Amino acid sequence: MMLHTAPCEFPQKRLCSEFLDHDDWCLMMAEQLSALNSATAQSLERSLHLPAVSHFPPSCSLDCENFFDPNVAVDALAVRLEPRRKRSKYITNSCSECRQKKRKCSNVRPCAMCIIAGTSAQCLAESDTSTLYAQICDPKETWFQSVEDQEISLESLRHACLQVGVNITIVRAMWELGLSASTLFRAFKILPLDLKTSMDEGIDRVRHIMSDKSKVLPDYKAVLCRQHAYGRLSNYGQNLPSDDVGLAVAKQERGVVEEFERVACNEYWGHGRWLSMEFDRENLLSKRLKLGDEIAELLGYHHTEILCRHSNRDMLLQVSEYEILVTIINLLCQSFHREVTWYWRLMRRAPGGSEGGVTYLKCTLHKMFDDQGRQYGYTITFDVTSLEEYEQFKNRYLPPGMRANSDKSLEEQMSKETLMYLRKSRTAGAEKLSYLARLVRRWTTEGIIP
Repeated sequence: MMLHTAPCEFPQKRLCSEFLDHDDWCLMMAEQLSALNSATAQSLERSLHLPAVSHFPPSCSLDCENFFDPNVAVDALAVRLEPRRKRSKYITNSCSECRQKKRKCSNVRPCAMCIIAGTSAQCLAESDTSTLYAQICDPKETWFQSVEDQEISLESLRHACLQVGVNITIVRAMWELGLSASTLFRAFKILPLDLKTSMDEGIDRVRHIMSDKSKVLPDYKAVLCRQHAYGRLSNYGQNLPSDDVGLAVAKQERGVVEEFERVACNEYWGHGRWLSMEFDRENLLSKRLKLGDEIAELLGYHHTEILCRHSNRDMLLQVSEYEILVTIINLLCQSFHREVTWYWRLMRRAPGGSEGGVTYLKCTLHKMFDDQGRQYGYTITFDVTSLEEYEQFKNRYLPPGMRANSDKSLEEQMSKETLMYLRKSRTAGAEKLSYLARLVRRWTTEGIIP
């Protein structure tokens, strides 16, 4: 087939090998086609069905003048070239919240962005699996979901921590106790850089020491390192002295399951103000949670409501952000101890839902180990204490010359102990956070516990 074109003047002759850019080649072709009449342009469009190209290879000997020569066959112009690189695939099953707000979804349920925004329930409702809920089979006991669902929840939490810029170990301890991850993110993402750095160094030190202590059990070391990546500083206590010889004998005779049943009861602690968490020794994930008889009266909620709020990460503990931060630092600095103690100022709820006053609690974490030194759970006991003992503990984490002041109202104290207020305050608040950073750094380098 021969093409008859109207005479036209072409620009200066250029070899096709000079066009290394597809856009440059297209612009030159557009300029030349604009010189032709419309009939000739339509004829060329029907005749030259060439694929989209990025550039002509250097071996191509055609030039611009011969390209439009009527004596050249159309088949000679069909040059096989490399196709364009395709774009990466989009996530096709993102949640409705991320699609509506045009956010990048992490493709899990609940996704990282919904955890940060506090819309985990809406995100989770779209999935067939309940990755945050547990099975409540008893008014005071709950069994957690399967291992796969828990790993999905932890992976979502890890992605959310990476998005916010917070170490997952700082969030994991309180998140495991039932506090909302979005509430923790809002508080801890504005921590000063020196405090974040010192806490990260302390966490790395604990992980390194625990990994070295567990060399006698290679399989357990792999599980321990995996849980370290998910933020749990699970201890390995084989080399720690036993605090209760009878407890160690009971572990060998009756096993871990029977031992947990013996510890998680009112008779063992002498009261009902406790909660016990059991781990799965194969993967150190949560297995079940049991509550004491007096926990409901202490917190002002029914046992079933406490279990539901805990499984949904929606516990309403009236504790200031500064006290939560001090608790996390205390847990970090005493990672190698069997017992860790901290104090909370808790606003109790009356049975009718109104405020029931302030209660000062002494919280003690008791870690439980099997005969091989592997941690299989813990129990937290709550004892009502006095204001003087609470202030004595709080003064340990305050700079010299600064003491706890309980003369102000509770609402004013809670508002001034938010991390946002401490960051904005250039005197007392900034000095408190800076002093906490120095305490953690001194423990990391010298091993001195606050």
